Amino acid sequence: MEKTNYPLCCYSNGEMVVEGENVSYKDGEPFFVFVNSNHNFDELTSLICEELEVNRSEFGLDIKMKYPNARGYKVLYLNNDKSLKALWASVYQMNASSMDLYISLIPIQQPRNLFTNMLNQAMRGENPLFSAPFSSNSVDQEQYDLNSNDDEIDEDEDELLMNESDDECEDLVTPSAPTIEFSRVPSIDLEYVNRWCGKVDVPCYDGGEFLVGQRFNNKLGLSQYVRQYHIERNQTFKTTESKPLTVTFKCSRKPSPCDWTLRASNKEASNDSFTIVTYKGPHNTSCVVDAPPLDHPNLSNGFIAKHIRTVVDADWGVKISNLRANILTQFNFEPSYMKTWHAKQKAMADLYGDWKGSYALLPRYLQALKTTNPGTVVKFAYKVGGPSNVRVFDRVFWAFGPSIRGFEHCRPILTVDGTHLYGKYKGVLLIAIGVDANDQIYPLAFAIVDWESIDTWGWFMDCIRKHVTQREGICVISDRHVGIMTAMSKVGGGWTEPQAFHRFCTRHQASNINTKFKSNELKLAFLSTACAAQRKRFNKGMQKIGSINPSAKHREDANKRLLEGCMWSEKVTEKLAENVKRAAHHKVTCYDARRGLYEVVTGRGSRLGSEVCRANSISSDQYVDPFYSCGEYHGSYRSSFHPVPDESYWMPWMDPGPDDGKILHLQSTHRSQAIWEGEELKPLTLRGHMKAFKAFKVPEAVLTYVNNTQFRGITRFCYVPLDADLITALVERWRQETHTFHLPFGEATVTLQDVAMLFGLRISGRPVTGSSEGGWLNLCVRLLGATPSIKAIKGSKLKLTWLHDNFQNVANINSQYQLHCHVRAYLLYLFGALLFPDKSGSTVSLIYLPLLENLDQIDDISWGSGVLACLYRNLCKATKVDCFEIAGPLLLLQLWSWERVSIGRPDIVRSRVPRQAGVAYPLGSQVLTGLDPLGCKWLRVQRGFKDHRLGLVVIRDLLDKMVELQFVWQPYTPSVVQHLSPICVQDQAEWTVIAPLICFEMVEWHFPNRCTRQFGWQQMIPEMGSTCTRLHGISRKGDWSGNYETMHQESIAKWENRMSNIVEPGLPFCGLTSFEDEYFEWYNAITRRIITPLSQTVNDDYEDHHYYYPTAADFQILTQTSMVTYNTTQEMISNMPDDIPLAQYAMIEKMRNMSLNSLVNTGQGHLINYQEPRPPSPPRYDFRHLAHRQQVMTQETEEAESSQRTRKKGKKRN
Repeated sequence: MEKTNYPLCCYSNGEMVVEGENVSYKDGEPFFVFVNSNHNFDELTSLICEELEVNRSEFGLDIKMKYPNARGYKVLYLNNDKSLKALWASVYQMNASSMDLYISLIPIQQPRNLFTNMLNQAMRGENPLFSAPFSSNSVDQEQYDLNSNDDEIDEDEDELLMNESDDECEDLVTPSAPTIEFSRVPSIDLEYVNRWCGKVDVPCYDGGEFLVGQRFNNKLGLSQYVRQYHIERNQTFKTTESKPLTVTFKCSRKPSPCDWTLRASNKEASNDSFTIVTYKGPHNTSCVVDAPPLDHPNLSNGFIAKHIRTVVDADWGVKISNLRANILTQFNFEPSYMKTWHAKQKAMADLYGDWKGSYALLPRYLQALKTTNPGTVVKFAYKVGGPSNVRVFDRVFWAFGPSIRGFEHCRPILTVDGTHLYGKYKGVLLIAIGVDANDQIYPLAFAIVDWESIDTWGWFMDCIRKHVTQREGICVISDRHVGIMTAMSKVGGGWTEPQAFHRFCTRHQASNINTKFKSNELKLAFLSTACAAQRKRFNKGMQKIGSINPSAKHREDANKRLLEGCMWSEKVTEKLAENVKRAAHHKVTCYDARRGLYEVVTGRGSRLGSEVCRANSISSDQYVDPFYSCGEYHGSYRSSFHPVPDESYWMPWMDPGPDDGKILHLQSTHRSQAIWEGEELKPLTLRGHMKAFKAFKVPEAVLTYVNNTQFRGITRFCYVPLDADLITALVERWRQETHTFHLPFGEATVTLQDVAMLFGLRISGRPVTGSSEGGWLNLCVRLLGATPSIKAIKGSKLKLTWLHDNFQNVANINSQYQLHCHVRAYLLYLFGALLFPDKSGSTVSLIYLPLLENLDQIDDISWGSGVLACLYRNLCKATKVDCFEIAGPLLLLQLWSWERVSIGRPDIVRSRVPRQAGVAYPLGSQVLTGLDPLGCKWLRVQRGFKDHRLGLVVIRDLLDKMVELQFVWQPYTPSVVQHLSPICVQDQAEWTVIAPLICFEMVEWHFPNRCTRQFGWQQMIPEMGSTCTRLHGISRKGDWSGNYETMHQESIAKWENRMSNIVEPGLPFCGLTSFEDEYFEWYNAITRRIITPLSQTVNDDYEDHHYYYPTAADFQILTQTSMVTYNTTQEMISNMPDDIPLAQYAMIEKMRNMSLNSLVNTGQGHLINYQEPRPPSPPRYDFRHLAHRQQVMTQETEEAESSQRTRKKGKKRN
């Protein structure tokens, strides 16, 4: 049975997601294509191209279909008639009402300028930060309508030749002025002729024949000359050979070309000139185009673009018809409309840049805008995609600093709307404007997004509230777009009442009424009603008010009115005068002057307020909103806009990375992204209970019992102040995609080895997990022997103060049961205060208590892996930009940093524990040899901090500048380990396992293969493993009840089988990583290289100067500048002619040496492949064997002694 108009649901511009037998499409744009069962594959492709509005000659289609089977769906290619028959067979068999197709566009000819590399080159920044957004309906793709032979080079010769030399287009044969015929074209303004000046990019053809030995400045100039030669004679040619040093042109007359041939080559390596070496011409007299068409095959759009460039520069809006008339006058051929249009687009791209170039330049331009206008806010958002995982432009928000400061003086009104962009990549421009004291619009904030949606409007409104204005009671006016309404009603977004009030635009509503009811009278009545200012006029409406003529000189107008002594803006003054005039004959009767109640008898068109004020000698100024005053009007325009300088003065774009976004795919929500964009994030609030741990006094019997477990070292810990600045700076470098800190020289992390060495906890054993099924009060009675009060327990949370008050310093423990209850209480206190602290600040979770039921088996649990899992989870959560606090075992993190990182590390001044006579303390008197873990080294000592705690900003930047010598890869040397507790090295075979770390709801992966240098092995490029960030959504919030052993059964199995996945030892690590190392090149592309943004100057007109602190980004800018200077001057010296003046040569050499010294002295000599010269070796003897060496040394000693005796005898004689 034949099917007609069968719907195929097609998706494009998205991503196909295959999960098992389920297939879906993410972020796609759906559309329907209706086909018949007798259509072939070619007809189906044509229908899809028509819907996508793409040219089949420019794009191919990669079509996949969602093919059903017995278990679900699978993806099959739809690429021929056979696969189309399979589609129809499935439709008939499954009786499906529709089939899904997934479409990908494949360019047939790749663009010549690929903008997919990151913008990381110095100074000019040739590569963009973002690649331009992909557009399927591109309008500027080149169309070729040349009638070429099969053996021709299938490209526009101009483009072919241009690609071989970037500079050739600037040096052509001879400049040319417009012809007389050009000025006679009636449809072209003479302004174009008058403004035609300077060098033209088209060589002047003199009408003669070619000669052997004739020279042209470059290959492109020769090509242009040959092309014009054939156009003038109505003959055709083709390029049969085009190499860097040779080019050959031949006749292309069809069907039988003549022997016309021209061959030229570059004979001088010092320049780009081409000389004709072979010429067979001219053409035969019959070798012309038969019946000359209006267009010429060799009149390409690139050739036309060179001729009309100056015209387009004079007026980029010149009509295509005028340009066609110009070409017809010059060459007696009239190109097609589309060819001329493409030529104009090329000319405009040559003059002003193309669409891709504009997107490439956008980051540097906005950076220059921020530099010249301090306070300007710019927020980029990007997507990661493509085969190279490049960052693709998604959206951008910006608000000018002067506008942000001036809006404080505007009326509390904000109008938002969007308008479509009609360029190659389309998009929508979102705009937010205010209203100043004179009722003039005040541009405030802008954004470019793909389309209007709930997501884009929510992001735009969040940016305004966060970065532009936090004013209360602001009125937002908009249309009824669902995205705006959702953003305004979002709880916690700052736009709900009474923080803001949402009102709808009457113009949009009136337009909607007119569209629906088709009645202009109804539309006017609505506008009249909506604009009524008095209640009695509400149902009558009011006449239309004349439009305002806006003035461009707002600041000068405000200054003038202030100097004239005016109180209100011109608009308000006029309204007040009009109201006073209309109220001159009103009758007023006072009812209650104290309460301000009056009776006013008025006529038509009255204004009550003005007459009441006049009759009772009351100033009307007190009833005018202060935002209408001249002072506020002037304040709106007090800050000045500073123009952006020429591009050559822009700072190089400092791209902090990553270049390859495949690994750090959560960068957009990371703290480092907000810091780079200028947000001043404060240090995190540290939620720990170390002070409570200090106050707990443990009974002697309990301490003796615990000392026989793996917690013996933890009991030795005491209160240590945590450094919030240091911990926050480390969090900013933590990546939840890899569970490592990304430092300038590689990755490092807290490993199981660090937990064992610093805390002395076991690694081997079963994971820290169990159930959370409630009954917490009964559990406390059974395992703690006491009943907490109602205030002491809430759900599964038990207050630490209750444990402190009921179990510390107990005099008598009379039974084994009481001892076990006190041991459990003390260990639970340790968990809440040190090992597993939460963000409550005062409680511990009772979920750990069942694990302490059998105290004889607590050493069979891997408490070390549980502590590390807790640290990983809290670090991952703290990296979010909207997180302001952190919990977890932060002492472990701080001790790890003190052991390995020199930045922020204190000096141990002296021990607070007295030394015992006759006892050796190799690690300090605070560490008991053979009993304590290494973390005790930093306890019970007086610590001296360098620079009195540096502060977050300085520590953050010092970590940016840190070199590998400031990091200790292997602090646990044999000389240190031999004095530690044996439990620290008991499980060293498991330190390098790649396995999930489990602590109830927390499952975090341990990847020691990413930091093998910490174990003494060279670092290789690691295999990428998933950290399962989706598990971060599992938490114990809301007193979740369930069994975590069942939930994480797969992860528990991997932990139990951990010994099968151990990092194998590699080559020994020498101590430093070479910049040329393969790992470092890879790491430099995938990491976030810099956290601290560039230092910005402060403008005098709104703030005082601050102390300037150069950041690592500033130093990198200077490094790039020095590198470019060195390379440029080195090339100049290498290619310098012999007759150059000596002074000029000396100046260039001095610049080269200065840039070289700056790079070498700052440790960046590797950027220019600089090899550090070895110091001269001291004179050495040629020792052939040890006896000879000993003989020489003895002889030297005897000669020295003899010389000394001689000097002593001489002194005695004297």
